[in-house]
Amino acid sequence: MMLKITIHSEGQAPSFVVEGKLVGPWVKELEKCWESALAAEPSWAMVVNVAEVTFIDYEGRELLTRMRRQGVRLVSAGCLMNAIVAENLFNSVSASLLNAIATGAQAGAAQLDSRRLRREVSALIAVPLWLMIVLLSPIDAYATAKAIAGR
Repeated sequence: MMLKITIHSEGQAPSFVVEGKLVGPWVKELEKCWESALAAEPSWAMVVNVAEVTFIDYEGRELLTRMRRQGVRLVSAGCLMNAIVAENLFNSVSASLLNAIATGAQAGAAQLDSRRLRREVSALIAVPLWLMIVLLSPIDAYATAKAIAGR
């Protein structure tokens, strides 16, 4: 068995049970199922149970990250999936903030004419970004612990 997706539609929101290997073309299949459920009712708070997933590749991890950012609650069991879900939750607080800041800083620095000035601006931005990473780590850890405790 490569991948089995069971969709439960009872109640207010659909839930998916994913079993097997979440790799290659099966990632696209799960994405299609998720997108069709999301298109049917965008306000639903979906639950995706990945407790029976035995292997996941990079694209599968990326899909779960996108799903999580769209409000999907991931349910997991076992060392592998618990670690992936915890990593996904851990990165959810500071990653989007740091990406927005870095993107804005790069766009601003790209408009500068002087190469030397661009390097100086980039160096000045690097220190506050590093400080934000250090200071936001406890918040990420708290958010992760709270999410795990809520299961």
